[in-house]
Amino acid sequence: MPTSILAKTVTFPPVTSSNLENLPPPRLPLTEPLQGGQKIHNHLRLMDQGTKYFLEQLAALPPSGTRPVTTLAYAQSLDGSLTRTPGSPTRISSEESLTFTHQLRSAHDAILVGIGTVLSDNPRLNVGRVPGKNPRPVIMDSKLRTPLDANLLSSHPEPWIATTQDACPDKTKAFESRGVKVIQVTSLPNGWVDPVALQALLVERGVNSL
Repeated sequence: MPTSILAKTVTFPPVTSSNLENLPPPRLPLTEPLQGGQKIHNHLRLMDQGTKYFLEQLAALPPSGTRPVTTLAYAQSLDGSLTRTPGSPTRISSEESLTFTHQLRSAHDAILVGIGTVLSDNPRLNVGRVPGKNPRPVIMDSKLRTPLDANLLSSHPEPWIATTQDACPDKTKAFESRGVKVIQVTSLPNGWVDPVALQALLVERGVNSL
């Protein structure tokens, strides 16, 4: 299946190659040598154009009916690393990239994150750099290891935790008493939450973009 790639983003269903040809051309050829601030200004202008076009295309994509329109966003270094030290966050994104990330968040119904990221980064994953709504956080946590004071649990009125049928009932009650919705999903052979089954459940609950 073809995919569309813009900056650090991959979106399914794809934007077709014919649509990409409709991007407005830059005022200056990319091969033209630029000086100092002019080069930076042109780069930011092109990034603004690409962001606007991408968000318009994202809004126009119809849900498939079986899974949400899904955007994968991540930051990595030139050598392919996500962090300098395993288990601890390292800032890699530029200011412009962070703003783009917040624009992406505001354009989606929910944001999905794994328990490993919750434990190592304790993120909020809300929208703060641009106007817009916070996406509903959905945490994949097969053993309900999410701390009760995790930032994600306070960034939305009703965050969701996707777990399995084997989750501890007492932990489930503890989360639900704090306004967290615990969703039981079928598990993979290794005991992890089945992501395909989770996507189907999210669509049933009104999540059309993730």
